[in-house]
Amino acid sequence: MSWSLSYHRITHPELIDAYLLTVGKALYLSTAFEVKCKSILRIANLVQTIQDDPIITLEQAMSELPSDKMLGKTLEGILQHRIARGQDTAEIFDKARKARNCIAHEGANAG
Repeated sequence: MSWSLSYHRITHPELIDAYLLTVGKALYLSTAFEVKCKSILRIANLVQTIQDDPIITLEQAMSELPSDKMLGKTLEGILQHRIARGQDTAEIFDKARKARNCIAHEGANAG
């Protein structure tokens, strides 16, 4: 669907509203997935830092955390921490990453 909707006479506004609502919800869910994955990795990195140096202060541990990464690297980090277990976890993460990227970057561009 082209974003030049304003240049055309709208014949079925309820369908356009439903479409845009659906696209918006999909984008919200995909963004929430990415944010939650980053939070999980951040906590795992914090736990690892504190376990490696038990006398470190929380402020020091927080300052040593690596900066946020893109979703693919975040999911790799989660796998390295062995938070998500299972034989197919890497494959599921890869499919989820591809789905999120499609929704976030290409999903609304059907025209």
